[in-house]
Amino acid sequence: CSNGLRFVQEIYCGREWCPICGEDWSIPHKRRFARWLPKIEQMKSMGYFVFTIPMELRGKYRSKEALNTLAKAIAKGDKSKHLEGLLRGLGYKRGLRRWHFFGDKNSNYHPHLNVIVDGKKISQGKLAEIKRAYAELLGVDMAVVYYSYTRKPRKMVHILKYVTRASFKEYNWDSELAEKLWGFRNNQCWGYKLWNKEKVWRMRSKEAKALRKEFKEIG
Repeated sequence: CSNGLRFVQEIYCGREWCPICGEDWSIPHKRRFARWLPKIEQMKSMGYFVFTIPMELRGKYRSKEALNTLAKAIAKGDKSKHLEGLLRGLGYKRGLRRWHFFGDKNSNYHPHLNVIVDGKKISQGKLAEIKRAYAELLGVDMAVVYYSYTRKPRKMVHILKYVTRASFKEYNWDSELAEKLWGFRNNQCWGYKLWNKEKVWRMRSKEAKALRKEFKEIG
């Protein structure tokens, strides 16, 4: 500036396979968490879905376009194809979604969509209905969908931290896929006008205070 002061800002690439940005609870991880925290603080009860893709179909979902189209169809519908959103059609009017590209135990491509919604306990019959609808969306006879729910804020925070973490830890796990995913916007939500509700709980730990101060993303 005119007084001779210099300002320095750290720039992060945000790539999942970056040894700095891809670490659990790195600055990019904290930013993703901080952006979504105000939304989950509006949830009295959180439902958590994981939509997996059968192994024989995973080669079909190796591009930004394919992953986005499937995620939109699951969450809110792809208007270009006149698909009713699987979850929105079942009454989930708002939600958050993020892909994990690899599992926790190996480096084989294993895309699965994490979805957070306002949810409660659902019957086995209801879950079976969701599985059938998802299998139909994929064009297969059977597809695996996991579901859990919680009313405990501490558990909600744990799920949010897990969902917003990086899963593509090493570039050499799939360098071709890494290039195809360049610029992919992975954190997405639907029901934009419905995220202005009052908070029903608030994360009050020292960690939360530090996040609020550092990123100024949550009030």
